[in-house]
Formats: sequence, structure tokens, C-alpha cells
Amino acid sequence: MRFTRQFLSEVPPQLRQLGLAACPVCHSSSLDTFDMPAILPVGEVVRPDEKGDFADGTVLFMLVVGCPLCGHSMLFDVARFARGDEDVFWRGPGDEPY
Repeated sequence: MRFTRQFLSEVPPQLRQLGLAACPVCHSSSLDTFDMPAILPVGEVVRPDEKGDFADGTVLFMLVVGCPLCGHSMLFDVARFARGDEDVFWRGPGDEPY
């Protein structure tokens, strides 16, 4: 599972608007967003169902923003950046088609 290209193109401007233009540790302006989510279990860990979905409230999908210079990494809740029912994940084989 990867983030869609559209989602990854929309997030960096939103982060800059919120004040994250540089690494808070080394002040490098070359932050990277990872194309795969980090999955953060919350409470009891529950396996996904046959469709690959997790029960509500069992996991958070997190966007990882990292500094390639010093290695500092930050996690952001994907749900805060998704608009409405927008599907932010590409679940197909290989890379998302253009």
C-alpha cells in the first residue's frame, strides 16, 4: 500500500502553510515525504479483515516526513490531510498508473 501521487503532491504545501518549511533539528530545507504509510497501532492490535481493512480505531495511518541530512523523522495523521472520502492509498500491484 502506497499513498497516491495526488495525495503526496498536496501534503508538502499544507505542511509549509502550517510552518514546517525546514527540519526542526538541523534546519535543512530538504524534507522528504515517504510514499508508504507508517501504521501505528492504538489500543488492542487487531488483524485486518479479508478486504485488508482494519476495524475503526485500531490503527492510525501516519505520513512520515524525514530529513535526509540528519535523519530526524516526524509522523502526521493521514486523516488530518485527506479531504472527505478521498482515497489516499494506492493498493494495486506496482506503481500507481499515471
